[in-house]
Amino acid sequence: MRQFQFLIAIALAALVAGFAAWQAVYRSAYDELADVQRTDLVLARQSLRSEIERFRNLPRVMRHDDRIRLLVDDPSAPPHVMLVNRLLATIRDQTNADELFVLDETGRTIAASNFDTPMTFVGQNYGFRPYFRDAIATGSGQFYAVGATTGRPGYFLSSRIAGETGTGVVVVKVDMTTFAQAWRDNAPGTALMDRDGVVFLAGDPDWQYRPFSGLGEDARRRIAASRKYTGIVLEAAAPLFSPAILAAASENGHATAGDTIVSILPAGENDWHLVSASTLAPVRRAALTGGVLAGAAALLIAGALVIMRQRRSILRMKLDRNAELEAKVTERTAALAQEIEERKRAEKDLRDAQESLVQSAKLAALGRMSAAIVHEVSQPLAAMDMTLATAGAHTKSGDTGRTISALDHARETVRRMQRMVKHLKTFAKRDAGKLADIDIQSCIDAAVSLAEPRRRDADAEIVVGASAPRTFVRAGPVRLEQVFLNILINALDAVDGRDERRVTVYVETKDGVVAVSIADTGVGISETDLSRVTEPFFSTKETGEGLGLGLSISNSIIEDFGGTLAVDSAPGAGTRVRVSLPVAGGGKAGAPHPARSETVAA
Repeated sequence: MRQFQFLIAIALAALVAGFAAWQAVYRSAYDELADVQRTDLVLARQSLRSEIERFRNLPRVMRHDDRIRLLVDDPSAPPHVMLVNRLLATIRDQTNADELFVLDETGRTIAASNFDTPMTFVGQNYGFRPYFRDAIATGSGQFYAVGATTGRPGYFLSSRIAGETGTGVVVVKVDMTTFAQAWRDNAPGTALMDRDGVVFLAGDPDWQYRPFSGLGEDARRRIAASRKYTGIVLEAAAPLFSPAILAAASENGHATAGDTIVSILPAGENDWHLVSASTLAPVRRAALTGGVLAGAAALLIAGALVIMRQRRSILRMKLDRNAELEAKVTERTAALAQEIEERKRAEKDLRDAQESLVQSAKLAALGRMSAAIVHEVSQPLAAMDMTLATAGAHTKSGDTGRTISALDHARETVRRMQRMVKHLKTFAKRDAGKLADIDIQSCIDAAVSLAEPRRRDADAEIVVGASAPRTFVRAGPVRLEQVFLNILINALDAVDGRDERRVTVYVETKDGVVAVSIADTGVGISETDLSRVTEPFFSTKETGEGLGLGLSISNSIIEDFGGTLAVDSAPGAGTRVRVSLPVAGGGKAGAPHPARSETVAA
């Protein structure tokens, strides 16, 4: 009887342990999935804002063009119409906007970039669109809708034009379907819904143009009046979730709907909201696995206890004290061996996590510079296109000398692009983790080259001090380049918008230690924040501009190389980051770099 009760107690203990583990693992996996969704939404919001901001000021600038203002004053003049049509087509091609068009004071299109296509906007009246009414009333407007003429959706940005005798509106249409394509490939559960709760961009095509939780009468009337979704019958589309899910997700950031976790984040544009939905199947599988393992572990422990109890009884009967001591020593040895193996695995997992974090930080730095890099590459491409066109013209005219000169210029442009791409490919690849004797000046030059697009974007200058004789340090080249690039990007961010925008880099070698100092003329860091700048996830930048990992990762990398990273700053006077590393071989130096007193990128 006592044995039966003991077995029941073991079974109950296993069930309790399994259930507790199931709950703990489920909550942990659920929270982790919610955090991943929020991170994806924050990144999607940043991309969305960047794309819209790229075109926001275009209509405001175009409204001051005298050619467009003359057309608004006299819409019936054929020379003005054709001149503005071609101007809009040129601006569309150069900015990659979807379309541009000009409306008179009644909303009728008097010029458009697609004037020469079958589906031209010219002659169409868009006075019913909110972006036209808002521009006339307040000076500017924005509105997302399905094109009434082309049937293609887009985001419309408008600005009022005040001519001498007439009034008009210039409109830029931005194609946002690229976001849906990107989400479809990388995060199919991501979507964007408008203020009325209608999903108008989605990674999952089944979500497109469906209400999130139903439409009210006011929303239906607004949509019908603006013809926002022309040709789409929203009444026939079933809601994705219930109103309770929408309320819970809006209040808490995420909610559970059946087998799905739904997260919502304000997009910061026209009361839009970003939505992310993921299945809970992985969470449940993880919780089930944890519960089963915990229950099995409890049973094993209980079984081990039973075995040990029986064994002690047998040992007391048959073995003497020496045999019992030998068994305990053997058991302890096995436990220590297992503990050693577990520690080795933990150390390996920690190294892998650190390497992944370092790689993520490098890719984040490249992502922050992506717009500037695209600009850096697009200029040589445009120059090469014009050079090749010139070469073709010289070839037709028989001028061989000028043709060769133009082709040489095009080749030089290609080489410059290849050098930039080579730097980016080298920086983005994962570091093998092996240390070697590397020239520290070459790492600095590579980091300065990678930071060049960000420098151009900030309209700053990077002043590199005179090169010392080649100084070698024991480090990983890619990781050391990442440290210098992180510090340079932070410095360029600090001087962006300042009257004096300068970043200074200089190298000093003394007593077997090489010190690289990077100083900026930014706003500086307060004493309260200075002691925390190397802490993970701490950042003095505005929310969404950084994860607060750059200096923390850089500090860890420099410590791995046996060096130190120090930050000095005075509010209003700028910041200096000093990286000190021991010279390889106790002070080994090689031949000097090509002589230069100063390199200034401006």
